[in-house]
Amino acid sequence: MSFGIYEGCPGPGFWERDNSHFPLPMSLHLWELFMPVYDAGSRRGLARYGSLIDHFDFARVKGRLYLKTCFVEEPVELQNRIRASEQALTSRLWRRDRADWHSVRDGLRGRLLRFSEMDPACMAFDSLQSHIACLRQLFVEGTLRHFLQQPSSMFPVGDWVRNACDWTGCAPSSALSLLRGSHAGSADFESFDRLDEYADRIITGFDIIDLTLRELPQLHSGTLASWADTPIRQDSPGERENKQAELRERVPPGWRTGFDEGLLEAKAAYGLHDEDVRITYLWPLGLLRRALITAAGELIDRGRLAQSDHIFQTTPAELDNLLAGSAGPSDVELVERAQQFASWKDEALPQSFGKKETISFDGLPGSCARVNQAIMFYLSQMEDQQPWPI
Repeated sequence: MSFGIYEGCPGPGFWERDNSHFPLPMSLHLWELFMPVYDAGSRRGLARYGSLIDHFDFARVKGRLYLKTCFVEEPVELQNRIRASEQALTSRLWRRDRADWHSVRDGLRGRLLRFSEMDPACMAFDSLQSHIACLRQLFVEGTLRHFLQQPSSMFPVGDWVRNACDWTGCAPSSALSLLRGSHAGSADFESFDRLDEYADRIITGFDIIDLTLRELPQLHSGTLASWADTPIRQDSPGERENKQAELRERVPPGWRTGFDEGLLEAKAAYGLHDEDVRITYLWPLGLLRRALITAAGELIDRGRLAQSDHIFQTTPAELDNLLAGSAGPSDVELVERAQQFASWKDEALPQSFGKKETISFDGLPGSCARVNQAIMFYLSQMEDQQPWPI
């Protein structure tokens, strides 16, 4: 099993809720669109670095997303991961991934800008259907890229923060604070003169039911400019340097070279995860939301939909059928789904199902143990502390 929909506990093993990205129920439309590519991208990305995580199982329980970590079991695949970890460290794979991202980013940005210039409300119905299909494909391509290169941030950041905590006894948040502001991806907006590039990005969450910048009143009331002028408290470069020096003093002398080298790698990697999610995920998803809202208006006019947000309770395949004139799902069924979805917000579901098991990397070769300790540390200690910006 990779993903399924349940009313309660999804099955044996330890299942943990993803509250950092989806604190509220996830729409059916996003679930069907997002989970297959999340599965494919994370499998490939983790395997390239030699992680012993084979894949995640995903469960939608009354709208909430739960994940179960599934580790490699086959001896042949274990040897493949050991070799991959050695190759990743020897070649510094994360550096190549970051370099590749720059060209991928520019190409993806250009395609997204062209879609941003198109107004779905002005399209003929056939053109709108084609537009939706193209945006879905763009979302799938971008999201696959996001998860494929995710370990290129997870490993160097997790490796350095974990070591810094071991060497100094500091909390992960203290070490992580030295990385903030060290990457271009840490900036929210490069320029408020290019709102065509930001207006269609999802800004209030990670679901297609969340709002884009275009939909916020601030965009039209003139308060966005004043928001840009609002100071956000961050450490100055001098303050960060002082904190870095203080933390370095606490590192045993024999490990200070490792501290310095790891910090450089972590600073280069930090923020990539957040920089790319804006372009690979939030932007194409926001463009798709804009197109679906237009399609919802057409379906309402045809008597196939009761209100526009009910379109997000369809699966992509069901929506295609509706747009093609299919009889189902009916507007009555979608009303019932929407009512159930709304009721789930008040459900008090547990943070987890099952008992968490301890994983040990004892006996693994050094490279494989290092990669896996870093990635598991990142996932367990740092994922919720990473900012998820515009």
